[in-house]
Amino acid sequence: MDKSETRYVIDTENQGHELSLTPRQVYEVLPDPAEVNGMIRIIDDWGEDYLFEAELFEPVQNLTELTTEITIGLT
Repeated sequence: MDKSETRYVIDTENQGHELSLTPRQVYEVLPDPAEVNGMIRIIDDWGEDYLFEAELFEPVQNLTELTTEITIGLT
């Protein structure tokens, strides 16, 4: 993966982070050296960037496809 490519994750578990994370919400991942320790930096629901345990999220491979699935599910 190109290091400059924007990455996204979807929150699968917000236990302990209920005020910062919304279940099933997509978040942009920011580069951070802590990734080697199982942490990822995202912009949370307050618009702040923080480190969270990577295990709370699943990677989004195709944001356009995910958006289409969500839209179809709502109609």
